[in-house]
Amino acid sequence: MERQNDRWDGPDGIAARWNAPWSAAFISWVMCEAGLGATSQFQRAIAHHAYIDQAIRARDGRASAAAFEAYDAGETAIAPGDMLCSSRRPAYRTIAERRRQMGVGARSHCDIVVKVDEARARILAIGGNVRGVVSLKLLPAVREAGKPLRAGTGDDDRPMFAHLKLRAAPGDAGALDSSPTIKALGCAGFAAAGITASC
Repeated sequence: MERQNDRWDGPDGIAARWNAPWSAAFISWVMCEAGLGATSQFQRAIAHHAYIDQAIRARDGRASAAAFEAYDAGETAIAPGDMLCSSRRPAYRTIAERRRQMGVGARSHCDIVVKVDEARARILAIGGNVRGVVSLKLLPAVREAGKPLRAGTGDDDRPMFAHLKLRAAPGDAGALDSSPTIKALGCAGFAAAGITASC
């Protein structure tokens, strides 16, 4: 995050703003705001692979204080507060593939799940540096017999390979619908986001 702040206020001014990837810095900021300030809980970084690796270590029993555990996409049920991660270079398909390269840089991206819409088979997630802004994504959900809903990206070059499961009691499944931001959008905002609500 310091690197982003330095770039923002640097001598190149506006021309340099947001040229550097900042999505992991956004996720790190959200986690700090949520109370996960200790690096033993969440490994803040400018690259997503740092906290993906921490979640893998947690799954392997080597990071007991970590707030997240890593699972393959579709291995466990998705809930608000979880993170969904994709990769491009290299394009991992499983946690096992990343496990073999832990500590090595990787182009990846994670979004925070804010709602699971079972009825419409989709997952709503928020991420940073998505076309240069923080945005809400509507991810298609894939149903397979006998397995939990999993997120699909529709992008074979950037598969969703990791589900970072929050190690906490699930929050309110309807929290997004009743959030001040969504309420401020009014009925039109609900409809635009594809959120069912009584107006």
